[in-house]
Amino acid sequence: MQDNQQKEIFRLAAVLYAENNYEVNPKTIHRKIIESVFLDNDNREITLHQIIELIENDYSFVFDFDEVSEIVKKDAETHFLLGKNSAAELLVSLRPKRLEAIKSKLTTNNIDYFILEFLNSHKEIVGALDGKAIIYKFLYEIFSNNITSFSKLIDYKKDLAGSINIDDSFNSVEKTIINTFLQWENDGKNKAVFDISSYALEYCMITNKESKQTFHLKNLKNKDFFLDTNVLFRAIGINGENRKARTVTFLDKFNEAGEKLFISKFTEQEYKATLKYYCEQISRKSYSKVDPRIFSKFQKNSDFFDFYHKWRANRTNDSIKLFEAHLLSEYEAFKMRFKVQEEYNVGFNEKEEDVIKKINDLAIDIFSFKNSENSYFNRFPTAETDAKNILMINEKRDGQFRNIFETKYFFISSDQGLRRWDFNRKDSTPAVLLPSQWMSILLRYVNRTNDDFKSFVSFLNLSQNESNVSSENLQLILIGIGEITNDFQRQSFIVETMVQNKFRGIIEKSYSEEEIIEHARDFAKTQLDIDLDAALKHKENLEVTLEAHREGAKAAINDEQEKQQKERSKAKELELSNQRLRNTLVKKHVDKHLLFWRVPAYLSVILVILIGAFYLSLFWYQDSHWNFSTQIANWIDSLPKDTTAQNVAYSIYLLPSGALIALTIFSKNRLLNREKKAEKINQLEERATERYK
Repeated sequence: MQDNQQKEIFRLAAVLYAENNYEVNPKTIHRKIIESVFLDNDNREITLHQIIELIENDYSFVFDFDEVSEIVKKDAETHFLLGKNSAAELLVSLRPKRLEAIKSKLTTNNIDYFILEFLNSHKEIVGALDGKAIIYKFLYEIFSNNITSFSKLIDYKKDLAGSINIDDSFNSVEKTIINTFLQWENDGKNKAVFDISSYALEYCMITNKESKQTFHLKNLKNKDFFLDTNVLFRAIGINGENRKARTVTFLDKFNEAGEKLFISKFTEQEYKATLKYYCEQISRKSYSKVDPRIFSKFQKNSDFFDFYHKWRANRTNDSIKLFEAHLLSEYEAFKMRFKVQEEYNVGFNEKEEDVIKKINDLAIDIFSFKNSENSYFNRFPTAETDAKNILMINEKRDGQFRNIFETKYFFISSDQGLRRWDFNRKDSTPAVLLPSQWMSILLRYVNRTNDDFKSFVSFLNLSQNESNVSSENLQLILIGIGEITNDFQRQSFIVETMVQNKFRGIIEKSYSEEEIIEHARDFAKTQLDIDLDAALKHKENLEVTLEAHREGAKAAINDEQEKQQKERSKAKELELSNQRLRNTLVKKHVDKHLLFWRVPAYLSVILVILIGAFYLSLFWYQDSHWNFSTQIANWIDSLPKDTTAQNVAYSIYLLPSGALIALTIFSKNRLLNREKKAEKINQLEERATERYK
């Protein structure tokens, strides 16, 4: 399909579910498909025949004239504008308000928007590849596969010879881009991917004109779902915490929708046998001695061994018996949490010859089909358990298997190979459903959260064999390395070296477990010997270098000491110079302010002399014209005796004699008192020192 046609399909999915309404009737779906035609023609008026032609070209839907005419006329007042051309043919366009409403919802809800956001933030992963084309191809193949799957569920007679294994359609680099896109934390992206996948169901209902049923919750109730062992492993956490969280979300929806969950006795036997097998493997090879930090560092895929090592990390008691009891306890808690019932009434006797033959034929068919796809995890005992479960479901259906609405019993499994084998059978509605298939149906009719969409998208991840070594072999390698060194850093370095060499000479198909341990031990010993030789040579080089450094350091130290001595002398001289300058400034400050302090005393001495001369002139030169003292005294004596005027005049006349005493004491303290002088000098020196420090 051309890129433009893919884009049309993806956009139509966004149009159909833009309002987050998934349980819509066929007429509403048809109306939205008609509306989408006008998004590409600038909302030009076109005839009904042109609408039918565009829908067939873009979406491969065949609408009849009366059907389109009825829809546009019925919604003319709210959605469509109607007119006529010169030939009296009906012309149709969208009302501007309706057109803008659709466009506004598509601006940030379409898959193109999210792909562009992803590519801009993950350029280092995509590189020079056309990331958009890769993601488009993946989404379209998901869409196509869902159409095929839903068609088979609606009509079991559908031939699915054209179904493909999506995993085989992409190389490892493309798978990394796709899985990174799916795992990218973006709620809008998750909903857009779900919309595209969900649209496949709508497509089937539109193209399957013969079906009288529609996908409503009431038509899908009262079904019994049997869980595969791989779903149990995911729900318990053996395949990692992320898958556990997504599977728990998925199973919660069954309880919300009122569906019943079962585990057959075959699945329970397989689960317990698997636990026993792996626990024996761990116990037999002393895997408990493996450092869990090293194992988790180099084992990228989450599996049983990875789960074990994470469980035992930081535990004082990590016995295998305790671990096995923990897993059995988790199994019981799982059944209680999701109200899972155990089914022992399988509808046949496994010991009867014809039943044994049926099971064996089914198992061989499943095993051969998976082998033809080069399935990495194909095991005949697993195929045998799958065959028993398929036969049990066939027996329980008791001939009621024409379509998904009539069929009551299904098998939920994440095994893509088993699902493809089952969907290629032609004798009944498929028994095996992937979690993503049932979620795409179930989420249409129950409350949907961002976590639900995230859970759905997580089931679309493509399988990648990222590690060059299996968990079993990695543990054997770590056992061998552990016999040589227990140091975490050294063990990490040795394994990193093995990874760089792609484990050549360590793991070969013909090697037994003991040989792998031996080769790992020898490699570790050789690596440590190489490291030891390198360390000794490095030590010799260090000693020579150290001696040269010592001589150089000694000369450098002498130079530095001499330099420091000169610096100290220079600093000392500078300090002395500064001290002399400070002393000079202090002395000048003291002398200056001491003079200011003594000047008033000198003035007081002059006043004392003048006052003394004033009073002494009463006794000398009494007749001289300049003797003001005598003249004033005579004037006072001339005043009436014992009058107030004479008394006031006498008081004023004697006033300077009082000042004479005070001025004499003041002058003496500042000019003749050594203690006062010393005290003042100390005060001035303190101020000056503070100022010039």
